[in-house]
Amino acid sequence: MTLTIKCVPLVPNYNFCCCSCSLKTGILVMAAIGLLSEAADGIRALVKLSYCEEENPANASLFPTDSREVLVTRFAGYVVHGFVHGLLIYGVWNEKPVLMLPYILIQFIVIIIVIIFLFVVIIVLFREAMIGYGILTLLIGGLVTAFVAYLWAGVYTYYRQLEERKMELAPQNTTQILVYEKPPEEETIINPDEIRNAYTQIERNIQQGHPQAV
Repeated sequence: MTLTIKCVPLVPNYNFCCCSCSLKTGILVMAAIGLLSEAADGIRALVKLSYCEEENPANASLFPTDSREVLVTRFAGYVVHGFVHGLLIYGVWNEKPVLMLPYILIQFIVIIIVIIFLFVVIIVLFREAMIGYGILTLLIGGLVTAFVAYLWAGVYTYYRQLEERKMELAPQNTTQILVYEKPPEEETIINPDEIRNAYTQIERNIQQGHPQAV
């Protein structure tokens, strides 16, 4: 079943990041960069976690103090996002659109949450008479969110292209109805002479007293 988001228009001639590379190549490069970034953040979280467990005050300036729960949560998030990027790479490389769905769904939810968060922050800044900060947040946050949404739209467009291509190549299901025709029965031709002879034989047996004729 194809995932269809009606509010997202499909772009037939989609140029990934305004370059001449194909959509597939652009998504692979983007997913590889995302995977490396998640791996680096995960390693950094592990390093911070190890120093946090040692509780060495000398390392407080080198590694900002974070609680162990926060670091574990961050590491789990990096692992999940890395796994999703890995699925995206495998799905795009082997043209399996179903493996692209986790990235599409998670990234779509993240974009919606970021838009709502930016909207709330801008309202708060304007209410606190911080108009300059509000405009700056609107410009920077709007540009970053638009760029992320642009990349997501490229992934979604390629997903729909793979699904449509799969539907075109799939054989049409034709239902064959088998009709059983009963062979015509052979007509039995009754000879009147045979019937007359049979009755004659029955009467003769009755007259002779044979019980099998009863």
